[in-house]
Amino acid sequence: MRRRVLGMLLIFATACVLLTVLMSRSELLFGPYTLANHAVRAVLMTVLVVGAVLLVCRLVTRRPIGSLGLPPQRAAGQLGLGVLLWLVPAGVTTAILLAAGLVTFTPQQPAGDIVIRLLGLIVLVALFEAIPEEVVFRGFLYGGLAEIWPRWAAAIGQAVLFTAAGAISGAAATPDRVLMFAVFSLTLGCLRVLCGTAWVTMGFHLAFQTAAQGLIGNEGLRPFGIAGEDWLAGVAFVLVPFVVAIAGAVALHHRRPALVMTNS
Repeated sequence: MRRRVLGMLLIFATACVLLTVLMSRSELLFGPYTLANHAVRAVLMTVLVVGAVLLVCRLVTRRPIGSLGLPPQRAAGQLGLGVLLWLVPAGVTTAILLAAGLVTFTPQQPAGDIVIRLLGLIVLVALFEAIPEEVVFRGFLYGGLAEIWPRWAAAIGQAVLFTAAGAISGAAATPDRVLMFAVFSLTLGCLRVLCGTAWVTMGFHLAFQTAAQGLIGNEGLRPFGIAGEDWLAGVAFVLVPFVVAIAGAVALHHRRPALVMTNS
């Protein structure tokens, strides 16, 4: 028990430090934002987080890597499932909003530049957020909590830790950001329990963050001018896909209970 608790404390502290240094306070070390330093920070985030988790598993908790809920033999299918659980309901809802005239897109860059930017953003989001955050929170910390608590309690516990890490690092510095962190991590926790692997949560995380940053992120970098942004962000990107994803995961759980792993 002591090793498990110490390991979770070490990984949580490491995540808070890296989120602060590489994300929230990055200008102190890397200067003003550039695409190059974004890429460097993204690579560092994944390398340092994954390295820390592997070291703690080996030297402190002595837990097998399989306890992270990332079985290699199921990676592609489960990652793709996670992407679809966000992308399909978000895409359908966006199409409905466009047809109803509640949202409009106005291209501000050539089509080729938009495609290249979004493809590059997928890589950056994967390395900077989706991989390291899922390895830590829905992988290591959820797995550790699920060994001593019921699975749903572990899902709530990882959400509390994820939200706390956001607040400590400054990534969730306002009440609305704290709420977003809490809702997002609770949704991911539900998917982790119902689908049994962190690959699903990683895919969902990747799809959501890529769309959010690519379409409604920094105004100076947006490829589209958007009217009706509140509808797009609140309904198409959050409310509908978060609810539908959990409902879809429940349906899959009942149809294919073998998906759920023993430590999930």
